[in-house]
Amino acid sequence: MNSSTPAKERKAANVLTVLLGLFLGLSLCKFGNPVILDRMVETPSTLAGWLTGSWPVHLGFFIGTFLCLVALLLRIRGLQKVAPASFLLLGWLGWTGVSMAMSAYPELSRITFVHFAMVTLCFFTGFVWLSQQTRPGLLLCGLGAGFEVMISSGWDQHFGGLEATRRYFEIYLKPTMKDVPTDFLAKMETNRIFGTLFYPNSFAGAILLLLPALIWMTWKFGARFNRTVQATLVTVIGGPALLCLYWSGSKAGWLILLGMAVVLAIHLRISPRTKRMLLAVVLVAGLSGFVVKNLKFLQKGATSVTARSVYWKAAVEIAFKHPLLGTGPGTFSKPYSTIKPPGAEMARLVHNDYLEQASDSGWAAFLLFTSFVAISLRRCYKGIAEDPFSLEGFLLLGLGGWFAHCAVDFHLYIPALAWPAFLILGFLWGKESTRIAGNFKVQAK
Repeated sequence: MNSSTPAKERKAANVLTVLLGLFLGLSLCKFGNPVILDRMVETPSTLAGWLTGSWPVHLGFFIGTFLCLVALLLRIRGLQKVAPASFLLLGWLGWTGVSMAMSAYPELSRITFVHFAMVTLCFFTGFVWLSQQTRPGLLLCGLGAGFEVMISSGWDQHFGGLEATRRYFEIYLKPTMKDVPTDFLAKMETNRIFGTLFYPNSFAGAILLLLPALIWMTWKFGARFNRTVQATLVTVIGGPALLCLYWSGSKAGWLILLGMAVVLAIHLRISPRTKRMLLAVVLVAGLSGFVVKNLKFLQKGATSVTARSVYWKAAVEIAFKHPLLGTGPGTFSKPYSTIKPPGAEMARLVHNDYLEQASDSGWAAFLLFTSFVAISLRRCYKGIAEDPFSLEGFLLLGLGGWFAHCAVDFHLYIPALAWPAFLILGFLWGKESTRIAGNFKVQAK
């Protein structure tokens, strides 16, 4: 879409952008469970259930596929301009498809593969369609609405809602459940909040992914008033979200947020001396806050780090036993249960999206997925290097933090996180491809 596009077509495109944003915002509220646990999510039978509970992921597949296909059909010619490196993503999807066909646990693998297909569809929708829109920021309207519902849920949990939920679970739900996920039990036994998502660390991942771009949008919106209004709006949006990150208790989330702040400070156009002082303040304040918040955790010997190292070692062991196709997408828990060290916690996912590819679908899947992520981040950074404080720059900042957090968690397997992340990644790829094509035309002239 450009300035020569008829007004009606531009309006229709803007409406579709808003609808995609609303779908992704809805995903944050309703599709926050790991896809491998979808069999435990029942279709709501009451209005209250539809409004407050999670939805089965197949509803998300249906809505998302429809919207993405409409968008792709409107830009069908754009499929001819897909960058060669993006075929790494298609290669990964194809390899996991073969792994699914050979899986000994087809129920888990099928739904995981369908989810991966949806992730890939979101990427190409961002690449082919969203990157060509004149007002891509409209996506953040619906996405931001879902984000605020998620943050509001986190605040409610912190100020009493979590305790009420815990009592309801213990009295009414737990006695009826035969197989309660370990992670679910763990989150119900602590005061760590999780918003509308499955897990406190998933909540932290959503904040890392989306908060930078939403702050950018809020700042730009406030520019029509004055600096006082701008600062107030940013505080209203950013403050509660940062407190939710703190209350989630995510150690890695805190450290990654600190790293993101350092990256942002490095790109500020200020004197080197001022920049060094600012970086020192950010690091001292951030690390001091981390130590104070997690002193007991550090004194106990960082138990969650120890648990994750067990999962990671097991994933590598499984990958070496099944180097070609792994054990099937989403099936880590099955072989892990047989090799788990005595006393170690049970886990359904590796808590590392990259190693999970090796364990589930073999080393080729690991190389394809990891290479795609690394190349994508490098490529997109080159595209925003000249203007890091643009919408694209803040989207990439959040995306970089999210992919870093994927190394200690399972965000790829949560639709609420993976769908918006890959649509944003596709958008950034598409913008960079357009920039390169424009430069090539200029040089040709």
